[in-house]
Amino acid sequence: MAYIKRQNIELAGNMSESVIKTIIAFANTNGGKLYIGIEDDGSITGVENIDYTISNIKKAIENNIKPNMISFIDFTLKIIDKKNVILAEVQKGVSRPYFIKSESITPHGVYIRENSHTVPAALQSIIKMLDETGEGNFESTVSIEQNLSFDYISKKFGEITAENIKANYLINNNDLYTNLGLLLSDQCQHTIKLAVFKNEKNTNSEDIYEFKGSILEQFDLAYSFIDSYNETSDNPLYSMEIIKEALLNSICHRDYLIKASVMINIFYDRIEILNPGGLYEGINKNDIKAGLSILRNERLSKIFCDLNLMDACGRGFSKIKNCYDNFALKHEIIVTENTFKIILPNISEQQSVYISENETKVIEFAENISPFTRQELCDKLNLTKSTAISILKKLTDKNLIFKEGNGKNTAYYLKT
Repeated sequence: MAYIKRQNIELAGNMSESVIKTIIAFANTNGGKLYIGIEDDGSITGVENIDYTISNIKKAIENNIKPNMISFIDFTLKIIDKKNVILAEVQKGVSRPYFIKSESITPHGVYIRENSHTVPAALQSIIKMLDETGEGNFESTVSIEQNLSFDYISKKFGEITAENIKANYLINNNDLYTNLGLLLSDQCQHTIKLAVFKNEKNTNSEDIYEFKGSILEQFDLAYSFIDSYNETSDNPLYSMEIIKEALLNSICHRDYLIKASVMINIFYDRIEILNPGGLYEGINKNDIKAGLSILRNERLSKIFCDLNLMDACGRGFSKIKNCYDNFALKHEIIVTENTFKIILPNISEQQSVYISENETKVIEFAENISPFTRQELCDKLNLTKSTAISILKKLTDKNLIFKEGNGKNTAYYLKT
């Protein structure tokens, strides 16, 4: 029988670094057979000390390959041409990508089989393996970056808290950091950008900042910046509790698969916070207004709750709505397929608005039916024509609703 190298067959005269790379490549591709004691040209040289060689190979695998894959390899002794040959049968692994520990999850550490050769895996191939063997969500997928540090969390919350977070949330069963670990680490690759526009036309930003580091540090930096900006006025420009809720939403609900930064724009009359990722599948803007909260990044949100940075009830948008209910200018939510923007008007120069019981009923009606006509309002709330006209005029004057058209065809819209 002639022994020839193929995609699932490799030959090695003795134990070497190439053996480790080939075992990794088989596990990352479709498995394969490695004959140790057969040279590349097919000549049988054999192995003298079988037990010693197999023991050394197993130690090399355990010491140099991650995740642990020793259970996916079977070693058997073959007698070929009266010489001892070790056959290592490697199964396709379930925790791909496997890699050389010292090189981490990089093209220098991850190998695959191409035809009859062991070659470094391209970055896209590595990402595909991570996606295929992950748990189906961004947070739990293994991070492509494994050399992580958590100095900011340790400094802010203490070593014990930092270690508990790492053990409970950031490391998977194979002792590998997940994408959630990358977000909380000092090496987080996502950022928050902030621009300040100082003229009323909102044309040119005079100051632009980019906050980097752990996502927790970015939150603190963005919050502190806006808080300092808030204090430049005699009267607070914004409720910092509302700013906190909007920032938390941009961090905990954004789509981290979209390679873009959270963008905060500070204008003279409002703050806009834009985060990548539209609404979570299955919900719409009306659901958000009604108080429904579905988490895109559950584990990240849980960490923020554990650190007492947010509550676990998902009441953020309810708090924002309740704050602006007392003012003529309301907050606004704009949603596209890939973005979520919240606009928070400056409240320092706004006067509190008194809203009567009947006006509240009309607003609640408009939250469910918009646009609506005066006749629809009269029929639903059992109002007389004159009462409906009076309430609609007051709400229009208070800038809570607006109208389009004339006469019987006039349509009323709730300002959001």
